[in-house]
Amino acid sequence: MKGMKPLKLVPCEYAHPFNVDRQDDHAMTIEELPTPGVHGGGCGCGGHDGDEPTIDATAIPHRLRHAAVLGAAGSMNAGESFIIRAPHLPRPLLAQIMQLPGEWTFEVLVDGPQYWDVRTTRVSL
Repeated sequence: MKGMKPLKLVPCEYAHPFNVDRQDDHAMTIEELPTPGVHGGGCGCGGHDGDEPTIDATAIPHRLRHAAVLGAAGSMNAGESFIIRAPHLPRPLLAQIMQLPGEWTFEVLVDGPQYWDVRTTRVSL
């Protein structure tokens, strides 16, 4: 945009709102950032989960559980699955997943009493 300075990205030791205009050899514009090739899961980070990932909802604070699992479910492609580990059979959460786009299937792998594992598969988009 006319009259705007390009965004400068600086190393952590200089990452302070008052130093954004710092001119040094380490600063670069966003256009100068290297763009990695797409590897693994497609995000460019190079990682890839070969096995089904497990979301252990018992380790997530209660008020964030549904949002975290729904975010993960929303990122699944058709044919992909993940396992939800919950402290109870997560019927309300599974009902929320069913409201996401696509067709979903659920398979209870561990049926309590200490925890429940449910394979959650996005069959189609």
